[in-house]
Amino acid sequence: MAEQRPDKTAQEVAQDTTRKMTDETARVTRAIADAGERAGRANVEILQSNAETFQKVLQSGSELASQLTARSSDQFARALGLTGSEAQQATQQSSHNLALIAQSSTVLAHGMQNISTEWFGFVRKQVEQNVNALDALMRSRTPQEIMAVQSDLVRGSLHDLIQSTRKIAEVSVRMTDEATRKMAEAGGEGARRAA
Repeated sequence: MAEQRPDKTAQEVAQDTTRKMTDETARVTRAIADAGERAGRANVEILQSNAETFQKVLQSGSELASQLTARSSDQFARALGLTGSEAQQATQQSSHNLALIAQSSTVLAHGMQNISTEWFGFVRKQVEQNVNALDALMRSRTPQEIMAVQSDLVRGSLHDLIQSTRKIAEVSVRMTDEATRKMAEAGGEGARRAA
């Protein structure tokens, strides 16, 4: 009687099992990456919403502070015996300074929103690269392939970090320049008013 050959050899079963595990790991990794990307987008949306809310609060607070400053200045001027025009000038200067602070805060809040967006973009890209590297590692058959995948990942991550840092620095410089310009313009207006 001839021996029956099993349908699959142990090696074939092991290869099938390895392939199934690799496929499942890749699927789970992609699902995790997708969830991470969605979470990153949600964080950016939340930050944008918070920045808008912060801007509205600053504007509202500035208006309230201007009104309170005007009232306080009038009372203070009366207590010191300042004339109407001197009191009005002091009130205008205080209101102007508060408006300038609110404008500068708005510029800074917008800049921070841009920086946060850039940072979350960097994080999202890193998650994607890590998932791709994990997939490549799973396909690697030799130590040299593993080292190549790892060195490519490190090189790519460092490159992306440098690029994101450069963009963040550019945003910071623009934000600072704009806030400084607003302060300088306001300083010129204040000097003209005093004259």
